[in-house]
Amino acid sequence: MSDEQEQDSSPLVPIEQQTIMFYGKPLVVVRLPDGRPGIVLYAWAQSPKVIDPPATLVPAEQIIKPVPPADDAGLEVWREYHRQMVAWLDWQHDIETWRGSVESRLESLEEVTSLIPEILERLGPHMLTPEHQRGTKICPAHA
Repeated sequence: MSDEQEQDSSPLVPIEQQTIMFYGKPLVVVRLPDGRPGIVLYAWAQSPKVIDPPATLVPAEQIIKPVPPADDAGLEVWREYHRQMVAWLDWQHDIETWRGSVESRLESLEEVTSLIPEILERLGPHMLTPEHQRGTKICPAHA
C-alpha cells in the first residue's frame, strides 16, 4: 500500500474543534492539520429531519387524464370515467406534494450552504500551523 493510499484511509484528527448551534442542534466544526476547515456531519445527519417523507411514493408511470364519455353514455361508462378521474386527480395531488417536498429539501440545503462562511468565521484563524502540529507530535517522542 502506498503512502498516499495509507494517508487516505487514516482517520483525520483535527487540530481544533468547536461546537456551534445550527437551528437548535449542535454542529461540530473542525480545522484539519493541513489548515482546511471541516464540518462533522455524522451526528447532524443522524438527527431527526424536519421534513417528513411522503407516506406513499408517487407512481413512476404518468396517469393520463380520462376522456369524458358521450352525453348519452350509460351509467356504468360514467362511473368508470369518474373512477379514472379520481385516480388521475390523486396522482396530480401526489406529484404536487412530492414537488413541494423536493423544493423544501433544496431550500434546506441552500440554507446550510449559505451558512458555511459564518461557520468558517466562527471557527476563526488557525491556532496551530501544520509545522507546529508536527512539532507537538515529535516532542512527546523525545521525552
